[in-house]
Amino acid sequence: MNQDKYISTSDLARILGVTRQAIQKQLNGIPDVKIKKVGAGFLYDIDTLPEDIKERIKKAQKEATEQVISLSQKPSKDLDFEKELWKAADKLRGNIDPGQYKYIVLGLIFLKYVSDAFYQRKDELEKTVSNPNGALFIRDESSRKYYIENKDSYHPRGGFLCS
Repeated sequence: MNQDKYISTSDLARILGVTRQAIQKQLNGIPDVKIKKVGAGFLYDIDTLPEDIKERIKKAQKEATEQVISLSQKPSKDLDFEKELWKAADKLRGNIDPGQYKYIVLGLIFLKYVSDAFYQRKDELEKTVSNPNGALFIRDESSRKYYIENKDSYHPRGGFLCS
């Protein structure tokens, strides 16, 4: 069964902003819509849905894709960024081929790795500039914060204090 050809009742209800029961009532009256019963739920053949619904599905997929791309390109937004990426990826999950979904998941894993590496480096920098016996000790608290927040400090060669 080709996953991107079908959409579940719950995904369709979420995209259209109505209940699952409303979806079933609306689509059961249309004779050309192909429905497959899977377990206790239903899958709708996207190609047989009315054009306005197909357009809304495509629009939701496009918005979710743009949101993932947008969030991955804005490193300055740090608050709830992982939660937002997961939410966007979850929207895509039911609407794309599982073979394609791996790219989203791999991207999220990479972002998690980069995030962890950043925070590990930040902790190292904080310890280094706060240690009075260290080579990069900075006495002034505001100067310490400036050094830690400066992107050049994260350079592998040690930042702007080292040459």
